[in-house]
Amino acid sequence: MADCDYFIIGGGIAAYSASKKIRRTQPQARVVMATRDALPPYDLPPLSKEYLRGVKSEAELLYPSAAVDGVEILTGANVVSLDAQERRIQLDDGRTFDFSAALLATGADPIRLPVPGADLANVFYLRTAADGAAISRVASAGRRAVVIGAGFIGLEIAASLTLMGCKVTIIEAMERIWPRFGDASIAEVVHSDCAARGVRFLMSETVVEIAGSGAAQTVITASGERVACDFVIVGIGIRPNVALARQAGLSIDNGVVVDAGMRTSAPGVFAAGDAVNYLDPIPGRRMRGEHWGHAEYSGQLAGANMCGGDNAYDFMNYAWSDVFDLHIESAGHIEEYDEVVLRGHIEDRRFTALYLRQNVLLAYCAVNCEPVDFASYRRLIRNRQDLSGRLQELSDPDVRARSLVQA
Repeated sequence: MADCDYFIIGGGIAAYSASKKIRRTQPQARVVMATRDALPPYDLPPLSKEYLRGVKSEAELLYPSAAVDGVEILTGANVVSLDAQERRIQLDDGRTFDFSAALLATGADPIRLPVPGADLANVFYLRTAADGAAISRVASAGRRAVVIGAGFIGLEIAASLTLMGCKVTIIEAMERIWPRFGDASIAEVVHSDCAARGVRFLMSETVVEIAGSGAAQTVITASGERVACDFVIVGIGIRPNVALARQAGLSIDNGVVVDAGMRTSAPGVFAAGDAVNYLDPIPGRRMRGEHWGHAEYSGQLAGANMCGGDNAYDFMNYAWSDVFDLHIESAGHIEEYDEVVLRGHIEDRRFTALYLRQNVLLAYCAVNCEPVDFASYRRLIRNRQDLSGRLQELSDPDVRARSLVQA
């Protein structure tokens, strides 16, 4: 039995950010982190891009260890039991830790493809550095890859594989890429640019089987098309990892339910990152965030409150993606809009789509734009400012967005 002040379960950016905050606030406290990964905390976004292509090494993925100096990081460690009442953690090797406060930063797991043949060799999911390394080993020039799912991860992987010389086919169940992100104009830009680079798309198609003798060789769709391949990558979404929270009896509803301070239903137990169901103050509803910025912020918030703080979630979620020569950044919630204002020109591949409802800005999505106006967009979203009569100015890239913000 070992005692610690703070026990952190997970090794992603939420866990790392919480650790940093705790070390800065209480440098003498004993902090223990347990991660299932074989590596200490590292950056996930490069996995589908620089790391997959071999541009960035495993060592370059790792977060600076000096920022969490003094944290005891247990790699390859699986927490099998959380006793919230006794405040006790047990690992799969039998070790136990009593804690004063604990953080669940268990993240999310890839949704598995539920079809025959999905367990064949050379069918991959990308969530860890080990996954990225395994894909990179089979992705040599001239090889045929099938990517199932045209979300952020799917398209980033498809772009990387194409740059590595692979022949890529994307299969997507919806009628357009990024069906839950942006609008058709954004989707068409990304789709057409990928197609121009040689990526083949099969839209409105579902996979019914992966066939092969020991390893994936053919992907079969519902329409009967047979796509020959050397390997398959599945990117059809993620699910919050709530197994430990459920075992501990915590409140769960599409994630671990937390209050505005990242506290779970059990005293002394906090949660952050992809796994949490939290109240977003901007749209005013509960949701889950599956992006790096939310994970970093919620980890910092949880760490501060674990040390006795009483801060509330107040963050505007944002996302970014890099697909070939396109850099896409967005913030706010792109949903239930009734008007899209384009700032710039689509044909120039340098524009911003601004999403409004009743003349109030809800979100933006920028393609290859400098960030000079981003802070002003975010202020307009937060202020829920009525932009009636000013949409022409909003659409003009020569008019700085700060001139539209009311004092």
